[in-house]
Amino acid sequence: MGIPKITHQTWLQGWDKLPDKFKVNVDDLHNMNPDYTHMQWDEKSLREECMKIGPEVAAKFDEFPYLVQKVDLGRYVVVYNHGGITVDTDMKSLRSISNTPNIDTADMIVSYSAFPANMLGIFNNAMIFAKPHHPALHELIQTIVESSVKESDFPNKEMYINATTAFSKFNKIVNAHKDTIVFLDHKYFEPCFSVDPVCKPTSASIMDHKHELSWFNGYTKILAKILIVILYLLVFVVIPVVWVGWLARSTPFMRGIFKWFRR
Repeated sequence: MGIPKITHQTWLQGWDKLPDKFKVNVDDLHNMNPDYTHMQWDEKSLREECMKIGPEVAAKFDEFPYLVQKVDLGRYVVVYNHGGITVDTDMKSLRSISNTPNIDTADMIVSYSAFPANMLGIFNNAMIFAKPHHPALHELIQTIVESSVKESDFPNKEMYINATTAFSKFNKIVNAHKDTIVFLDHKYFEPCFSVDPVCKPTSASIMDHKHELSWFNGYTKILAKILIVILYLLVFVVIPVVWVGWLARSTPFMRGIFKWFRR
């Protein structure tokens, strides 16, 4: 069995409380993918799904203090139980999911995150394609359940969340199962980081993930924006200038060109 035509979306507080700004994303997902079954989850139904795997999974779900941790664990659980595709409510549909490369043959598909995270080999845990009961998801869920880390072990909330349910855990398990997973370029589902002032989706993009970054504090969001600007300057200005300068000093041909321009 391959990846079922099922989408999974979560609004933990209850779907009657979904903000208007996300309703258009949900409608677009449904309208562009009429051949899919669209499943919607809240805190109560996610906990019930956790219980299907075991009471220890539900206990870990209850234990987490932050909404995003429950959403992450619940996401892994429902796609493990049912198969299909997880889609965050802050993801804007641009084309049908059927345009996804290898969707008809893969057992699991994961996308690289947007720049600059893709440069570090980080995967996007918001968009997961999988057949039911994929072993990578089973291991991921068990690893989360068995973890004993506490928030007091970390200097801030963001690092704690990352170590429990977010990309640190996800990346480690996904890399361990890389022979059974298809990895997509970020251009398809995460073309741009939401605080990136330059990037735009391309014609290949199937969705555009407008990260809410709800688990980031205000200072972390500001730092992320500054970091992206610095990286753009580094990649497109500083490195090319240094490279040209090195060429000018190291090759007779380039030295000749520079001397000619100085005349």
